[in-house]
Amino acid sequence: MIRRLTLSNWRAYDRLDLTFEEGVTFLVAANGVGKSSIVMAAAWGLLGEASGVDAASSVRGDADQATLALELQLPDGKRLDIERSVTARGRTQSQVLLDGEPVTDLLSILQEEFGIDPAILGRLAFMTDGSHVASGREFQLRDHLFRVFGVSALLDAARTAAQAAKEARQARELVRSIERKQAHDRSEIGRTVEGIDEQLAGLGETRSTLEELASEAASIRQAAERWADHRRAVAHREARIQDLLSRAEALGEVDAEEALAQLGGLEQEIQRQLEQVKEEAAGHQARGAAEEATIERLQEAGAVCPTCLRPITPDEASHAIHEHEEALAAAGGRAAEVRRLAGDLEGRLAAVRRVLNDLRSVPGAPPEPDAPVLDLEEAELRLRRAAARLREHDQRMAELGGRRAQLLEQLRSDEEAEGAEADQLAAYRREAVAQAAAEVLQETADRMIRERIDPLTREVAWRWKRLFGSGDLILHPDGRIRRRIGSRELEFAELSGGERIWALLVTRLLVLSVSTKVPFVWLDEPLEHLDPRIRRIVAGTLVRAASSANLRQIFVTTYEEPLAHQLAEDNPMAELITVREGA
Repeated sequence: MIRRLTLSNWRAYDRLDLTFEEGVTFLVAANGVGKSSIVMAAAWGLLGEASGVDAASSVRGDADQATLALELQLPDGKRLDIERSVTARGRTQSQVLLDGEPVTDLLSILQEEFGIDPAILGRLAFMTDGSHVASGREFQLRDHLFRVFGVSALLDAARTAAQAAKEARQARELVRSIERKQAHDRSEIGRTVEGIDEQLAGLGETRSTLEELASEAASIRQAAERWADHRRAVAHREARIQDLLSRAEALGEVDAEEALAQLGGLEQEIQRQLEQVKEEAAGHQARGAAEEATIERLQEAGAVCPTCLRPITPDEASHAIHEHEEALAAAGGRAAEVRRLAGDLEGRLAAVRRVLNDLRSVPGAPPEPDAPVLDLEEAELRLRRAAARLREHDQRMAELGGRRAQLLEQLRSDEEAEGAEADQLAAYRREAVAQAAAEVLQETADRMIRERIDPLTREVAWRWKRLFGSGDLILHPDGRIRRRIGSRELEFAELSGGERIWALLVTRLLVLSVSTKVPFVWLDEPLEHLDPRIRRIVAGTLVRAASSANLRQIFVTTYEEPLAHQLAEDNPMAELITVREGA
């Protein structure tokens, strides 16, 4: 059962921490304070999406997210701790611990522990919408009750047997249709088959000729493709050469026919010019070095004339140094010009050599195919025509072959008719056996339903008559709730609001206690819209139900504070929790 529920930013509550014991707990609060919020929180905390609660819309005000924690004691005594959070955008997170160890498949654990599908558990153990809403819907209990009382397997077997009987009936009808085929003139069918055989023989000879024509057309197309490939290769080579010649023309006057020779000569001429420029650059560099050496000697103390080696005065030395510095600057400027010229020549020489290498790498003209010159489009048209004639021929042969097979099938129909009677008898036997099995299985399932579910329906009817005094409330074996008045059976929707509330409540309690191991039920406003007498009877029923063998905890929200106080005082198993606005 649920031991503790902690909420944060959940609907009406900033923070709420509640603990629960066995017995009946009445949570009393005025309308609008948040009674339904607590039941919805417990349902979503335990079942998540299977509860049907819209958690995203339960985030309080402008809060980023709502969180809740649920502590549950399982029937086997283990402790289950569940923490969940949800943002206003609907993103959820959860953590589940079983005796302190993380688990991932919570719904499987709940189904194994409580013996009920989690979706049905949410409908039975939690009334989250208030009685005014919940009273409008019946429970979907058919599959649950059938599974609990061991009827599902029998019903599945009965359906399987009924399907087998249906298939056997279809097979028998097919056999009868074969038997009813009209007889045909066998001699006429035979002559028609002979005529088809003659046509097929002639078409077989014609096909050899058509195959040769198609093969010849395919060979011609292959030769045309080789010529097309040759033309593409030649065009590609010529385009490559033309591109290289365009690059060569940018380097100098080049004739297309003599491109290699002219570019070779141009390479040699540029090489010769480059060597001359390099020699000139070396001369300027040497003159500059000599000027630098002369300047250094003139700058020494007791300098002499570099030419006649006579001593010179400081003024003469200064004048001479100036002249040599001018000569040094001129040599340096000329050397720089020569180096730039050398760089230009080297770049031009590299460009010429690249063009030469590219021209030399161009392969020679591809050899022409050995076949005659052919047009590819004409060859493809010829091949398509040959292939079309062959397809039309084969289609005609297939049509005649199909017609021949049909006629032979008609000839064999008389022989098949001889065995049709035996096949029909076997089909009758299969149908009878399958139908008998289906009826026996269905009858057994019906008997088990009556024996095992009828006590539950009688208990519901007895409690109804005790409360209302007239009419019978019927809980059908498939979970449908109806009321019988005389010979008329009323649908659930035709009951009054109070009748629907009580019918669902007592059915909920009985089904939980009889067919599940669920030890708790949480009800939101089950006393609402009931007259005072029935309200007291229903409240007393809830108090007594909490002392049953299976249901150990019943949680009820209500605004009926005097009634809840009276019940809590009269019953030691009843507890009262009062929630005020703003709590």
